[in-house]
Amino acid sequence: MTIKRRVFLAGALAAPLFGQLQAQASALGRSVVTLEEGWVRIDWTDAALARLEQFGGTPFAVAPARMVGDPARHSVRLPLRSALVDGAFTDGQGEVDGGFGVRTDEHRVVLEAITRESGDPRAHGERTVDGRAYPKAPVSTGDVGEGRVVVQPGLPAAPSLPGRPTVVRVSDIPVRPTRETLEVFEDVLGDPVFTLGTVIAHVSGEGSYRPEPVG
Repeated sequence: MTIKRRVFLAGALAAPLFGQLQAQASALGRSVVTLEEGWVRIDWTDAALARLEQFGGTPFAVAPARMVGDPARHSVRLPLRSALVDGAFTDGQGEVDGGFGVRTDEHRVVLEAITRESGDPRAHGERTVDGRAYPKAPVSTGDVGEGRVVVQPGLPAAPSLPGRPTVVRVSDIPVRPTRETLEVFEDVLGDPVFTLGTVIAHVSGEGSYRPEPVG
């Protein structure tokens, strides 16, 4: 097994959130929306957790990300550092703080600086394997149309009113591995475990922005 190939499946999980928020911005009639005070949550599927267990892997969070929910599910919640989406539903970008990874008795794999860049629907992340850093790489694919979205409309600020932000919540966005990730799985686990159509996790999240003030 090459160390360079030992990047863990955790990197495959964050990008679909930004595409879903981009679509919502378009529906709300904004040309460009800068999201504030949000988060992204990663929930592993049973298949992914079962495979982790087979080689003694335990997921963990890298601060300021944190583990949430049922400890047996190892879900991770990451703060949304920034997200800029095009209301014309043509492009968007974003980044989360912290990271996550997997440790075994012999190895520690960390993924941080997870981003979705303009013009590329995939998630990218910086990888550290047993203390050795590697460049960013693409790690996931996802169909944002398969998730759910709920919008809590805000109120624009007025001279005598503070207003309130519009909140966009997304959930149940399935994430599938890239071909590169499948190769990593086989290298790490010794067998071709998943296919390009296998859902390895679901992503949910929330972001908000202030409606344009009135007056």
